Amino acid sequence: MKKKSKNKVFIIAEAGVNHNGDINKAIKLVDIAKKAGADAVKFQLFDINEQISPIAKNAKYQLNATGEKNMAKMAQDYFLPWEEHIKIKKYCTKVGIEYLSSCCDKKAVNFLVHKLKCNLIKISSGEITNHLLLKHIAKKNKKIILSTGMSDLKEIKKAVYLFKDKSKLSLLHCISNYPAKDEVQNLNIINLLKKKFNLPIGFSDHTKGNISAIIAVTLGSQIIEKHFTINKNLKGPDHSMSLNPKELRDYVNKIRQTEEILGEKREEKIISKEELIMRKIARRGIISIKDIEKGEKLTNKNIAIKRPMVGIDASKFEKVLNKTSKTKIKRNTPIYESMIINS
Repeated sequence: MKKKSKNKVFIIAEAGVNHNGDINKAIKLVDIAKKAGADAVKFQLFDINEQISPIAKNAKYQLNATGEKNMAKMAQDYFLPWEEHIKIKKYCTKVGIEYLSSCCDKKAVNFLVHKLKCNLIKISSGEITNHLLLKHIAKKNKKIILSTGMSDLKEIKKAVYLFKDKSKLSLLHCISNYPAKDEVQNLNIINLLKKKFNLPIGFSDHTKGNISAIIAVTLGSQIIEKHFTINKNLKGPDHSMSLNPKELRDYVNKIRQTEEILGEKREEKIISKEELIMRKIARRGIISIKDIEKGEKLTNKNIAIKRPMVGIDASKFEKVLNKTSKTKIKRNTPIYESMIINS
């Protein structure tokens, strides 16, 4: 289901490292995202040595999914050489879906902007206090999507301040648990972020279902991001909590359906074509309830308000009372302005 509005929600299908370091799986993920109707498919670009120290440990969900305690070792197992991203980007262009990537270091940002020629940079929640990286990204003068998981308003404010051109910046509300429980989503933060920063706000969805995304859209989220995979049973840190291809299609369709139901923001209430037809059936008009002679006055004894709404609308009944008939009117005939003398 596609929404015709130009202001539709930008849906990011997050592949992340669910390619397991395999270019063929990466290409398949692009196909899945495209078929599901997503606007973009997002991967990750990072320098393991720059980003992770040897003492860094995996989160519990990563340990459970991979059996690996050391974060650097796990990252190496699921690393895809940057040169392969050139192939992915070209394939995305070919099939008609936007390529995105989270960048976790300066070299990755440079590669994304200068080699891959991308105009949009995604910054993950873990980098929101990495001001050196944020300043480097700000100099690139590209569109920015910044996730705000694990951060308070002061930290978000400091990060936002580093981007002088706020017109290119969007924020994502995010709960950085995998998967994130419904009771900790606190989606009202979306409204808080809109009020505090006056920026486009979206939602990075780490829940298992799609209800949070639907609510986020009703709250005005302009961007929705969600993990997906080829198969939930594949070995890797994110597969089990990701949507499978069928679930991703349903997820996108539910968002588009939500947009369609919400409609466009307007200053006036628009009546649909279907309602205009129903109005004639469901509303009442002024109808004669007995034969009326020419020159006879219209009163409660010879006219009434009845369905259908044909002729003069029911709202004008009192104005019609005591008017004079121009012509003879048979019983059960709708009264029109042309049938009465307006004196």
